[in-house]
Amino acid sequence: MLCYVTLRSLDYVMLCYVSKWHHMALYIKHPSHTLVHPSIHTPSIHPNLTHFIHPHKQHNEFGGYFIVNGIERCVRLLQIPRRNHPTAIQRSNYKNRGPTYTDLGIAMRCARANEDQTSITNTVHYLTTGGASLKFTARKQEFLIPVILILRALSGGDGSSSSGIGGIGGIGGVTDEELYNRILQGDEENTFLKARAELLLQDAQRFTGLNTPNECIAYIGSRFRMLSMKADSTPDVEIGHYIIDRFVLIHCNKYGDKLECLLLLLRKLYSFAAGDCGIDNADSLQNQEILMPGHLVCSFVKEKFEEMFMAVRIGILKEMRMDYAKATANMQDTSCMSKFVDRYGMLGNGGIGKKVQHFLSTGNIISSSGLDLMQVSGYTIVAERLNFLRYCAHFRSVHRGQFFLEMKTTAVRKLLPDQWGFLCPVHTPDGGPCGLLSHLALKSIPMTAPAPLSGGALLNLDDLLVKLGVSPSGAGGVSGDGKGASVHNYIPVCIDGRVVGGASSKRCKSITSQLRQMKVQDDPSVPPTLEIALIPPGMYFICMRMPCGNGFQDFGAFLTFFCFRVFFSNVRRYQGRTISRAFFVHRKCASRASSIEQKHRKDRNDWTHGTTFHGYCLSRGGRPRGNYNTSRARSYEHAQSHCESYTIFRLQPKSP
Repeated sequence: MLCYVTLRSLDYVMLCYVSKWHHMALYIKHPSHTLVHPSIHTPSIHPNLTHFIHPHKQHNEFGGYFIVNGIERCVRLLQIPRRNHPTAIQRSNYKNRGPTYTDLGIAMRCARANEDQTSITNTVHYLTTGGASLKFTARKQEFLIPVILILRALSGGDGSSSSGIGGIGGIGGVTDEELYNRILQGDEENTFLKARAELLLQDAQRFTGLNTPNECIAYIGSRFRMLSMKADSTPDVEIGHYIIDRFVLIHCNKYGDKLECLLLLLRKLYSFAAGDCGIDNADSLQNQEILMPGHLVCSFVKEKFEEMFMAVRIGILKEMRMDYAKATANMQDTSCMSKFVDRYGMLGNGGIGKKVQHFLSTGNIISSSGLDLMQVSGYTIVAERLNFLRYCAHFRSVHRGQFFLEMKTTAVRKLLPDQWGFLCPVHTPDGGPCGLLSHLALKSIPMTAPAPLSGGALLNLDDLLVKLGVSPSGAGGVSGDGKGASVHNYIPVCIDGRVVGGASSKRCKSITSQLRQMKVQDDPSVPPTLEIALIPPGMYFICMRMPCGNGFQDFGAFLTFFCFRVFFSNVRRYQGRTISRAFFVHRKCASRASSIEQKHRKDRNDWTHGTTFHGYCLSRGGRPRGNYNTSRARSYEHAQSHCESYTIFRLQPKSP
């Protein structure tokens, strides 16, 4: 069953899967194995205090921690890249992919649309030949596919007659001329983009006989047959669809949405290569999210179930190769099938429960896929009860990752202005983890689940954006899904990384104001936690400032209109003075991008809550206590006095 352990005082929900098997480590009734300690606010486990006190548990426990061998351990919060958000990255190790690879790339951590916390990082690499290549990781191995093959494969739909992109069954597809026009978007004066689009299409001539979408999908399926673990009788086309659905832009369900998203990544990559777009700061809080403990456990248990089912499948195939008639007869018997599961599922050694118990007791993850994470250890810590505030601080601590402890650069430890109000600027320890181990601010709330886009009083966000003036864009034109192509002077509009359409700059500003007004209504028609971020032209988003000659050169960000349902990110309440109502402020909205918040920017009382237990003394003029870091406080004062050197997200008029 699914157990929701609510930490009401800590403002987040922890989800843990509890199996019905007797050897599952998370099963609460077994005293010799791991226990997840519930709280009194968990009606599904203990509906009254009588049942709660009976197993010798205290009725005033907050819960949210695991008892492993008598030791209280909790899974710490981690900062990971933001999901469904394209990020421009420049890394020298990208050149190690091949002789034609450069150090430029656009990375997007795509999370599956069914919200099972599965994520795959797709990176579009820029090549010296003018082409591009798509990278994804499967079973800790990196695979690179030319982007033109993916574009042609996605242009034919999902293979069904109802896909509606480029004909029936993916036979026709989108022509190279239309792909060229989709990339260029009518910007004939951009010679750099025109040349790269032509080189990208010429790169497809290396693959002879791959003209239709089905041929491209079959070619991809033939190269990944061993990875898919499919039967030998499975057609190559089916394996190709499996690879695209499982590893390519998994946050989009439809092939048309995948194609639009890939075209957006390609345009941003060429803008990045031309110098029109700067590097996105991966250390900025606005490009990160919080990995919740329950979501990590959920992903880990899900992978272990997949591994167990795969082991049982391989075992059954082995039995059938040895004696097909006997194995077929045994499969009809329930008791024999149960023996197969016990034998090949390694249930005699503890099964999945033993692996979960090992993870909770050591903090080390043994994963076949890596779970799209950058570390394999340090996920759990001991919840020390030295005092009450120290105990509570364990549940509010946020770590950047064990990988960054070994880095010799200090850029990842810097205190950036966009952390104010979300992470405490002073509550960080001295020594090695300084700047890497932070704590949530007093009023910061980590969101544990995405807000619904429709239902109840909420309006469908896609239809609402179209009614407000967004022109829906799609692939295929008149012969496809009926959506037209966007133009280059339109700003792309995205919902959770999925391209909905485009609109002019003036229309996007109007839509932004209307959506923010809908959020603060008594009966909101859009989710109150909806994150809205607009990067319009004329006011450019400084994401990198580098010395150039006697001054600095600013590189702007790619113009986009983002709408996010706040996947496990930090929000905080903001009391509006003119509207007399509290509303949620996000990381991007807190960076001078909201006109509503700018009206109350001078009121410092709304910003003094950006502290934790130790920083709370400073906002009241008291003396700091605990592990207060004076050097971190001085660096924060330096960031305030020299704000120009930390203009990671400042919006300002473009210089003539």
